[in-house]
Amino acid sequence: MPQTHLPPILLLMITSAASPLAMNILVPSVAVIQGEFAVSYRTVQLTLTLYMFTLALGQFVYGPLSDALGRRQIMLWSIAIFTAGGMLGAVAPGLDVLIASRVIQAAGGCGMIVLSRVIVVDVHSGDRAASVLGFITMAWVLVPMFAPLLGGIVTDHFGWRPVCLLTGLLGLATFGMTWIYLTETLAAPRPFPGVVHLMTEIGGLSRNRAFASNTLHVALATLVFYAFIAGAPMIVSHISDGGSTVYGTYFVLVSIGYSAGNFLTGGLVQRFGAPALVTGGTLLSLAGCGIMVVLFRIGLVTPFSIFATMSVIAVGCGLSVPCGFSAAGGARPDMTGTALALTGCIQMAVGAAGTVIVSSLQPLWPQAMALTMTAGAAAAVFAGVAATRTRTRTRRG
Repeated sequence: MPQTHLPPILLLMITSAASPLAMNILVPSVAVIQGEFAVSYRTVQLTLTLYMFTLALGQFVYGPLSDALGRRQIMLWSIAIFTAGGMLGAVAPGLDVLIASRVIQAAGGCGMIVLSRVIVVDVHSGDRAASVLGFITMAWVLVPMFAPLLGGIVTDHFGWRPVCLLTGLLGLATFGMTWIYLTETLAAPRPFPGVVHLMTEIGGLSRNRAFASNTLHVALATLVFYAFIAGAPMIVSHISDGGSTVYGTYFVLVSIGYSAGNFLTGGLVQRFGAPALVTGGTLLSLAGCGIMVVLFRIGLVTPFSIFATMSVIAVGCGLSVPCGFSAAGGARPDMTGTALALTGCIQMAVGAAGTVIVSSLQPLWPQAMALTMTAGAAAAVFAGVAATRTRTRTRRG
């Protein structure tokens, strides 16, 4: 294996960011795809919803496999599958093939995400792991920050197919970097337990209070974020004539907010501790959701008001989510890969459920997005409190 020349954290930032970039870059193209294939908004949203459900379910496979076969081999396979999905999407003759390509791409992308987190927990622990995860999660948003803007510009000038091609080319470049620079971090391989035994272990994890409370907190915070992604493109298309580029331009505010929260996490968690950031982050997100409901109620609905408010919510998510992932992964040190995979699975499944709710209700009920976000944020506050209490009891014990 060649000597590592690229800082490991930088490589993990790249691999973790590729899949969310691919997911978000096509969002501004939804209206164009809808018009080209003459389908409903709810149908074309399957390119997002099924992407997220695949991200969720695939992590059941990648976590245990990485515990058994090692991180590097599984990461390379993940990137190869991700690349194939992007290339297929670029030549899709119909919506069915496009949706299939997104499922394939997500099947690879979920491995890239979960393994990036697992590798961090392999080499770090406690607040240090939360700090590093904060920087990696910052990249998870910072790199795709301009994805909607890039996707909107490319779609408005060249169509949506080159957008898919870009994600395939990104996969090729990432594969090359990973092949050269990634070393194995798994200290002791753990035989694949088999499906029945795996289900038993997952049941045991779900009964672990630290794992369950932190995973629930992460999932509910994610629901807030993806409910917005599901609803905002339709709202912007109704209140603005700027096409896909308007959504992409204003989405930068959201990404800056999330990245700011992740950056603060990386710097503050070792000073104040993860529980303080979880509490503060979830409360900040809930406050932002409440403001959005009020703005919708009084009719102050502009691209700037929507995205500026969402940027506040995103800061809260950026503060709390990395701490939740770190605590969930550390709940069972002997099952780090499986634990983080299950957390990611539940996170994406709940987020995808949010997109289904919003895309189904919003055409008839404009406030569906804001109210769904508020409900998720309120529940995340309670889950965050439970997680911090569990952590406190564990330390005292």
